[in-house]
Amino acid sequence: MAGVILTNHHRGFVFKKILQLALIFSIFGCSDTEQWEPRIERMVADAPTEAQALSFSRGACYGTCPVYDFYIFPDDNFVFIGRAHVKKMGAYRGTLEKGTFQSLVNLVDNNNFLKLSRTGYFGNSHSADATFKCGLYKTDHPSVSIGVQVQESKLTVTHNLGCSDFPDEQVIVKMFSKFEQVVILNSKGLI
Repeated sequence: MAGVILTNHHRGFVFKKILQLALIFSIFGCSDTEQWEPRIERMVADAPTEAQALSFSRGACYGTCPVYDFYIFPDDNFVFIGRAHVKKMGAYRGTLEKGTFQSLVNLVDNNNFLKLSRTGYFGNSHSADATFKCGLYKTDHPSVSIGVQVQESKLTVTHNLGCSDFPDEQVIVKMFSKFEQVVILNSKGLI
């Protein structure tokens, strides 16, 4: 049998090709199938007529409250980004039950989200950030936020869970409970 003899030029060429293949394989072939580096900017129609994304975020407290962001898209896909005190840190994606996005759009639409987003933050009356003052306020509670991305603008309502006894409390609690229910049902093993 004859052996293959490679010149220095051919060795360099072969080495480059092996390096390129290894790089391509590492990008596409060996990646973790669950974790995903998110690009929250999603491809949408040129002239979308409804919200492009909804978000639900849970902030920190002085203890071990879970901290995460949960993005929901019109195609009923979601992105979960675990930040602290969750089972899985980082970004993960998945699919929601068909119609979930639209039902949440209807929920915020039917509960005067535009008015609430103008108020913005429901929290401690002594906080400089609070735009609406609570009747009662208990310390060491996380804040939760709902965001609606409509074309180029984003509307957000943030509620500190220690804030209670205010006029729109039932509406706020209902919306946040529904969003959190969707998150908990669909992020099994993440939170």
